[in-house]
Amino acid sequence: MFTCLIVAYCACAVSGYDYFRNDIPNGHTVPHPCNSAKTWDGVGHQTQEGGTARNPFGLDWKDNGQVWNSSICEKDSDGDGRTNGQELGDPDCTWTIGTNIAAVASSHPGICEPIRSAMCANKNSFLDCGKQGFQCDAINQPDVFNISISFAPGTRVPRQETTYMCQAFDLPEVATSSTNHLIAAIPNIVNPTVAHHMIIRGCSSDAHITDQHRAAPYMCFMGDQIGCDDIIAIWAVGSPGVCLPDEIGFAVGVGGYKQVLFEIHWDNQLLLDSYVDNSGFILFLTPNKRANDAGILMIGQDQLRIPPLQPAFDVSGRCSGTCLDFIYDENYEEFKIAGAFNHAHLTGSAVVTQVYDPATGGLTDLARDTTYDFNAPIFYIFDKAVSVRRGQELNVTCTYNTMSRTQMTYYGEGTRDEMCFSFLLYYPKESLTDHQCSQKGQTDKCLDVLCGPEQELEFGARVWTACSLFECLDTCKAVAMEADKNPCFSGNRKRAVLENASTQDDVERAAQVFEFFVRLDSCRTEMAMDQCRDDQGVNSGINVAVSTYVTSIAVVLTAMVAHSFPH
Repeated sequence: MFTCLIVAYCACAVSGYDYFRNDIPNGHTVPHPCNSAKTWDGVGHQTQEGGTARNPFGLDWKDNGQVWNSSICEKDSDGDGRTNGQELGDPDCTWTIGTNIAAVASSHPGICEPIRSAMCANKNSFLDCGKQGFQCDAINQPDVFNISISFAPGTRVPRQETTYMCQAFDLPEVATSSTNHLIAAIPNIVNPTVAHHMIIRGCSSDAHITDQHRAAPYMCFMGDQIGCDDIIAIWAVGSPGVCLPDEIGFAVGVGGYKQVLFEIHWDNQLLLDSYVDNSGFILFLTPNKRANDAGILMIGQDQLRIPPLQPAFDVSGRCSGTCLDFIYDENYEEFKIAGAFNHAHLTGSAVVTQVYDPATGGLTDLARDTTYDFNAPIFYIFDKAVSVRRGQELNVTCTYNTMSRTQMTYYGEGTRDEMCFSFLLYYPKESLTDHQCSQKGQTDKCLDVLCGPEQELEFGARVWTACSLFECLDTCKAVAMEADKNPCFSGNRKRAVLENASTQDDVERAAQVFEFFVRLDSCRTEMAMDQCRDDQGVNSGINVAVSTYVTSIAVVLTAMVAHSFPH
């Protein structure tokens, strides 16, 4: 169904986390099994660049705590009859970090060799000697040109574990004076020890970009809220780059982006103040526009509270049918997803992104990372785009392993904080009017816009007119049934509004919110009895009615008690 473009450390011959190679004997000179004149930089990974799924040696290395000792040294990870120590030039398992070694690495400890021997048949299924490195035939066409985006040489990396830095750029005239499509992006990683992921965001024509944003890199987070929200290039530890499918491209120049915001995440685990970095992108553009403009939609969860000592704690975020319909352009009934990229942090152990069809109950996988690795995320590019129709939903579920944590883990930008997102490459871009569709807890964030003050005032006035605080009026039943079908006044949003009111300092405003829902729920018993009387008999109807009323009013009372509401 799909082809994987791996997102990780690369650019020429650079591995995932470069310093891991210092922790094994001859880690910088492990021979390439397909070409002995080259080295295999991502020693523990399935591709030469590193950052992809782990090969047998990489799996054993992780299970051994990422330390070189006799246990990992004496293993034969790839099953070719030689121990890892023999293949890496440490047959007696005596090497220690920082010491010299006389012998050289003779072969790869994670790839069975000779690769074409009967002994190695079916052991190297991940190895494709013809497809190592970045593959993109489109960038070799004569009309394609490229531009580079990066910080200035010598840009200092702060002495802190997590840093997000941004800088705005005016694209050069060669890209902006005509109509173009961005069709590929290759990372140029200068300092692989700290560069963790990079994003280029297209800026709207009314973006709030100042000379200060252009002058030099500055600390930021997720686009910096200046009107540069549309992701057009993305890279994380491992990828040789992204090559877009032939039918899509990001619009640049006339009718497209003329300014961009470059963002990089530095992961300075060693907390050194001597690092500098000017990593960036090489962007490939063509004046021969493709059939569709592309966009990237971010779905996920903006509120995380993950308990410690959990082997598998699940959190979900969705783009509901209500919210998806809200951001659909009125002229479209469907859009297509051409790729997907899941994102979590260090405790993320699995991430699955799916399309859900409520009409059939069917689920379609977009990106299934059954073993998610923060240092080796995968950008899935599909062989055939997946259609998403009105009424369907988009879901992402993240599983976290917090067995090594003793405190709660929350949502945040830090490496040791957590996230749960999926970035979906879709087309046509104009089919959707927003680039984000996510939840905060159980509440759809789109309802913050959909359920605006005007709607609340208009519906509130109807509730005050139709419903009593002390008895059920016939006029209230119709209004209450309408509220039950309106996501602004029911379900998780109702709970969220009440919870928010319970924490407000404005007692008068809180009282209005509580009274609104008490009035709205004043006919719950009668409505439930009306529904049940004919089908189940009066007694059963009363039981259901009481249960329904208690459940509804309990939500309101809980919020009132939390606020110490006067009565």
